[in-house]
Amino acid sequence: MVAFGADGSVYVSSLVFDVTCPTAVAVSRSTDGGATFGKPILAQHSNTCAVSDDKNWLVTDTQPDSPFFGRIYQFWTEFLPTGASPQVVRWSDDHGQHWSSTHLLASRRQFAQDSQPFVQPDGAITDTYLFAGHALGDSIRRGFILRNGTNAGSGTSIVAQTSFDGGAHWTRAVVVARNVGGGPAGIRCCLPLMAGDHVTGRMFQVWNSGGPGVLDAVKVSSSADGGQHWSGPVQVTPGHSPNVQYINAAVATAAGRVFVSYGRRDLTNPNIIQKELTWSDNGGATFAPPILLGPPSNLRFAAVAGGKFPGDYTGLSATPARAAAAWAVSSKPPNPAAAFHQVLNAATLRS
Repeated sequence: MVAFGADGSVYVSSLVFDVTCPTAVAVSRSTDGGATFGKPILAQHSNTCAVSDDKNWLVTDTQPDSPFFGRIYQFWTEFLPTGASPQVVRWSDDHGQHWSSTHLLASRRQFAQDSQPFVQPDGAITDTYLFAGHALGDSIRRGFILRNGTNAGSGTSIVAQTSFDGGAHWTRAVVVARNVGGGPAGIRCCLPLMAGDHVTGRMFQVWNSGGPGVLDAVKVSSSADGGQHWSGPVQVTPGHSPNVQYINAAVATAAGRVFVSYGRRDLTNPNIIQKELTWSDNGGATFAPPILLGPPSNLRFAAVAGGKFPGDYTGLSATPARAAAAWAVSSKPPNPAAAFHQVLNAATLRS
């Protein structure tokens, strides 16, 4: 995960572990545009194998009117021995050299993961994430199976919480979307993503709604009031076809335009995934016909981890002048003796 600071610093967040455990979250800083990086600093370290740190996401406060201008927020999920997985955050005000204590967004009994934070123009920070019930008590005991389409329609939601004091305290969770899909059967993928416009503060959440019993589509919802209320879902992908599936949707926004990218899979040739990009010029109400990005990806040669694995996330960013996408592409290995070959591709669309 990469984030850019207000002073031009480049920060990289990474998961580190000793063989399989214990785990940690490290942050590295570059002051020369990414040419070189300083020694990684541990933002978090679990000194027990009973806790697994995962799904790290880093965001920086670059809003000039924010009282926390320059702050770095490190989010991640703590997978606990109870089976719960709460969302947590730490922050740094000295370029990642020192970090705050760990703060919970909600309950330690949550089944949650996939923080997608955004810093609003006034410095408030909103985080959206997946929520699937609680580990204890009378609430739903469910947990995550975010792969192979098995959890689609089962009650997994995207929720939003906001902090007005730099991450110390958080509002009650509000629902962004319900019955979020985990991607097509046989493919491990498709964690939802959220992005916001740094000028207007408007946020857009994108997710994959596909899976058993659910029409396969990419959908988006937006908030214009700091994450307190969210619009009804708008379908981004065109039409409904039983032979078409979508994976790894991503969203970015700038200067009033909303971009959404995703992989399109036609089941008449199920190994092939084609990256596509579309956009909206009316706040996400409607989207243009998509354009193709790069060569098709062949799942026959993709990584395997609980199914074909093109990655949990894909990347998309936008400025007023351009949009940039990054995604995994698998293809026939150059070495005939190899079974797999997967690389990262990137493309830029200029206005």
